[in-house]
Amino acid sequence: MKRKQVICLLLASLMGIGCGTSQIAAHGNIAYAAETAADATTAEAGIVFPEYYPDSALVVDSDEVIDQKISALLKSMTQEEKFSFLGGNGTGLQGNAGSLPGVPRLGIPESKMYDGPAGVLSLYDTTNPPIEQMLASTWDTDLAYDYGKIHGSENKAIGGNMQLGIQIDITRNPYFGRAKDQMGEDPFLLSDLAVAETKGIQDQNVVAVLKHFAAFAQDANPSTNTNVVVSEQALHELYLPAFEAAIEEGGAAAVMSSYNMVNGTFASSNEYLQLDVLRDMWKFKGFTITDWGGNDGFTLNKGTDIEMPNVNSNSQENAEAKIASGEITQETIDEAVSHVLYAYAKAGYLGLVEIDENGYAKEEAGRTEPIKLMEDTEKLAQVREENSLIARQVAEEGAVLLKNENGVLPLNIEEDKTVAVIGLNGMNLISGVGGERSYGTIAKMTSPYEELAARLGEDKVEGQVAMDIVGEAIPSEYLYTDAEGTENGVKRTYGIAGAEGSSADVQGQMRMFGAQTAKAMGDHEIGEDTGIIDPTIDFTTGTIDGKPNKTYKVDGADEGTANAFTKESGAVYTWTTYLEAPEDGEYSLILEGIGGSVSGKVEVSEEETVSFGLANINQGTQWPSDSYINTETGMSIAPKRVTLESGKRYKVTVTAEASLEEKDLQVRFAWITPSQKKANYENALKAAETNDTVVVFAYHKGESVAATWEESSCALDAEQEQLILDVAEKAHANGNKVVVVLNNDTAVTMENWIDQVDGLLEMYFPGQEGGVATAEILTGEVNPSGKLAYAIPKTDKDTMVTCSQEAYDSLDIEEAGKAYTEEDYQKEIKMGRYDSLEAAIEGMGETRTNHTADYAEGIYTGYRWYDEYDIEPQYDFGYGLSYTTFEYSDLTVEENALDGESVGYDVTFTVTNTGDVAGTEIAQVYLGEAEVPEGVQMAEYQLCGYEKIEDMEPGESRTVTVHVDERSLSYWYTDAELTEREDGTKDKWTIAEGTRKIYVGAASDNLILESDITVE
Repeated sequence: MKRKQVICLLLASLMGIGCGTSQIAAHGNIAYAAETAADATTAEAGIVFPEYYPDSALVVDSDEVIDQKISALLKSMTQEEKFSFLGGNGTGLQGNAGSLPGVPRLGIPESKMYDGPAGVLSLYDTTNPPIEQMLASTWDTDLAYDYGKIHGSENKAIGGNMQLGIQIDITRNPYFGRAKDQMGEDPFLLSDLAVAETKGIQDQNVVAVLKHFAAFAQDANPSTNTNVVVSEQALHELYLPAFEAAIEEGGAAAVMSSYNMVNGTFASSNEYLQLDVLRDMWKFKGFTITDWGGNDGFTLNKGTDIEMPNVNSNSQENAEAKIASGEITQETIDEAVSHVLYAYAKAGYLGLVEIDENGYAKEEAGRTEPIKLMEDTEKLAQVREENSLIARQVAEEGAVLLKNENGVLPLNIEEDKTVAVIGLNGMNLISGVGGERSYGTIAKMTSPYEELAARLGEDKVEGQVAMDIVGEAIPSEYLYTDAEGTENGVKRTYGIAGAEGSSADVQGQMRMFGAQTAKAMGDHEIGEDTGIIDPTIDFTTGTIDGKPNKTYKVDGADEGTANAFTKESGAVYTWTTYLEAPEDGEYSLILEGIGGSVSGKVEVSEEETVSFGLANINQGTQWPSDSYINTETGMSIAPKRVTLESGKRYKVTVTAEASLEEKDLQVRFAWITPSQKKANYENALKAAETNDTVVVFAYHKGESVAATWEESSCALDAEQEQLILDVAEKAHANGNKVVVVLNNDTAVTMENWIDQVDGLLEMYFPGQEGGVATAEILTGEVNPSGKLAYAIPKTDKDTMVTCSQEAYDSLDIEEAGKAYTEEDYQKEIKMGRYDSLEAAIEGMGETRTNHTADYAEGIYTGYRWYDEYDIEPQYDFGYGLSYTTFEYSDLTVEENALDGESVGYDVTFTVTNTGDVAGTEIAQVYLGEAEVPEGVQMAEYQLCGYEKIEDMEPGESRTVTVHVDERSLSYWYTDAELTEREDGTKDKWTIAEGTRKIYVGAASDNLILESDITVE
């Protein structure tokens, strides 16, 4: 683990000086600060705080000094200033999810919060690392630290100081849309990674906000009213350990509550979670914060400190009314504020605060302008380069080789052997999916095909998309200015008449797609003819040096190649054309765009109009997030399948407005004709026949369970499964080999095709360097070493929520809840879900419907569930192959209770590389069952330690020792009384006494060595 580095500064108060104003300059679209020495003295008028918070003031004081500063600040603040810490100011315009103003007169800067966890969501280019599931499969705490460092360093460089994520919810099952942002199904591994990632963020002077507390393992948002019923043992053994470790060992300074209820009470008002567990058991001193729109009434007295994105229930008015009625005291308010100030301090943001001789905080009289956080483009560019390499390393070490029959990998191109790359995500990189993440630096994004061709030679690698979604701009010969077809082209008019668009709940927040307000362009009337007939609807940023321009801007493009619209141009246009279909059949019609609002429609018949909408600007940002991939110049893709008749003309309308300084407006209306679709597929099958090794790329994003048990599936869609089968048949008939590469977030079932392919490589959603990492592994430049952090079921019915109708039904039991209040309706309006009280009442009804999910399996999730019910998964937890082989031997187990432990063991064994190439092995240690009281659950096998043995040469042996600690040897005994430990924390952990086994092996189902222990 990398050592924590903290910049220390002798307090200005001890030197009798203040801090001077930083010299601020402009650079591009971000203001950056060239920090000057703290050379301002305390003037006669009193202390003067700088305009920007300087790095020299990023001081992390001792807890004693922090307590003194917090006490002084609480004495010095007005009530209004205190409440400014207890609720957000809404979402920002630089991608930030929210902000707090600070108290500038007392030296407290503003705070900006940015979303994660797969990179920092921002207005500016930031690094998109692999999803957290891929980080988990590295089993590497150093990489987890670096993963956190990506977020902390870039958050700080763009002027933030709070990172909303890491997400450390455990993966309960694969049917969950947010599972992409989880780190596997095992609490021991998750806790290790959570501690390291937390430190990586906070060592950059950024508060790590852990989310979502707690038991957030299936879809829930402010409107679903999801109630999770979970046992106390399962809560503490599965769902809470990572939070506990990140707080107690990682020093996490903030926790975000989840949208769901836990055992009948919403997390934001759950006193057991927020007061009993966080404050009493764990002695947590940082702040709690609601998820956006997730506050359940007045919660300041129930453990919530900050309400986001706006103060609604926890307002000063409501709090003071409760103080007047005796329900709460001022101490409730002050305590909540102290938690927020503590987090500020632990990240270094109370460094300007000074205490006078009377115990008050020194004041800059009359100061109202906020102390801003520095935004530094030069620093951002520097850390992006460093962080892109970290992202690549995570992808390299997180890739899991699942199948490799007859050494089909690494690819062999000797003796004129060739390779075919087939699939949408082979020809286009899928770096990540979904919201609350960075969308990456597209200049860093290259496809696996490009990278393989660069390494093996273009003559050795053939690429075929098979099933495309990008298409090509519809040629002018099929576009007419009128229904009669008198002239080819597209008529352009000024302004847009407006479009309703559609809304969707994206990870708990409402997003608009294709919505446009009627708007004129300059002095022109809406609909006024520009006199321009465009040949096509194809406006892009062109090329740079003959390659696609991946800058989102026309500046610097090759002459004559770029025709996108800048915001300065004032572009607000409507394009109208009539598309003549050249053949009968199903077309893919595709609207592509970025840099503003883009909408479109095709009038298929009098009864049918097909509408297209791209995601509107969100928090001041817009990224190509609407589809799995983007176009080469960074446009979002919105495809629709439409059946058209040959020779018939269809009216097409596309509207767009340039709205962003940072991205020029790009718009394209494209298609894939029936004949092109057929040719794409046939070309892929021909490539399978004629190339020695065929690499088929497939992709899948985990979603919630479907409406019925039978419809629920973790499988690839039917078209992709059929492509794999068709390719395998053609390849094998011609003596060729087939490898599948998966891009996905959670388990993919593969019963229909796994036996038909020779190799399988799990690449998850691998981040912006994923194309490079994939090629490195396929070619053997990197030897895969990742191990699964979740088990993969054999079939769709082999999960704990689909193994029976009863289990499926327990996932969502509808129950009548309490009646909605006007405050409930107003909160939804404030969040943008409804635009009026009437609409909210109509949409929500009068009575809440609660959806109860019974986590009746308790601690038996993931591999523990498969073990408990004797169901064989396709690939078990901890599984992963290498291009070499390893042997385990010489197991010894010795008692060794480390400091603070009453029991513990050292497990020592030897691992030998028995193959022909260097490789890395992740050796795993598991505990067998112990005898426990009736009603207590105990897993047949549970992970209790591991060691990543790196870069072992052929024939090399290494002896390693893994410590099994007291916590691993214990269970949470619900019926016990809380025990207070020496450090003041409390728990019900009880050592499982008696005889049990310790196992060592390469995976949870490949335990090679074992030894008995007797715990006393």
